[in-house]
Amino acid sequence: MDNRPKIVGVSFQEQRQNWVAHYMQDGKVKHRSFSVKKYGSDEAYKKAVQCRIDNLNKTKKQPRIHLEQHSVKTIQNLSISGTLDALNKWSNHDLLEKLMKETPKDSAQKRLKLIKMALHCILVDLQDLYPRHTIELLDYDKFDQCFKSQILDIWKSHDVEQLKPLLSIYNELFELQKLPCIIEDSQQVMLIQKTASLWGVLYNE
Repeated sequence: MDNRPKIVGVSFQEQRQNWVAHYMQDGKVKHRSFSVKKYGSDEAYKKAVQCRIDNLNKTKKQPRIHLEQHSVKTIQNLSISGTLDALNKWSNHDLLEKLMKETPKDSAQKRLKLIKMALHCILVDLQDLYPRHTIELLDYDKFDQCFKSQILDIWKSHDVEQLKPLLSIYNELFELQKLPCIIEDSQQVMLIQKTASLWGVLYNE
């Protein structure tokens, strides 16, 4: 059994016997492999971890990408990273089902629909995720009740401006093309707190 600590963004390829670092560079996911045969198991693992850390530090120094600059493909990648169950959750709601099935008339509406899909996936993922964390001052009952109405509001939106409060919170997920379940626990907690604050379901607000 491998007792090495599990590091987000570092994985082991059993078939090729490589430790692999995964990171973002210029908006794309990059992978760098370190062979066990060449370096030995321990050294290959250390090199992969260090590679991941080095590139994370480089990423933090780069200017953040605003949502308006994300390509349709980037948004689509985040949208489809959600499960079909996520997009179909509550789809028995007649109005929601109707809104989800509307056909975009132009490229701007197509992009808006993809953003709605991505936000839908993020919120469903958050709803499954937040009970695992202890969030100070969070009204868990009210927070849970908000998800359905918020998802409906997303689909009723007519332009990106109406979605900006949520998008400002989740911009980094768009950058990384990841759902909340994939990021570190501390980042999950921060997203939950920001979302709860936006919805006014913290006891001190």
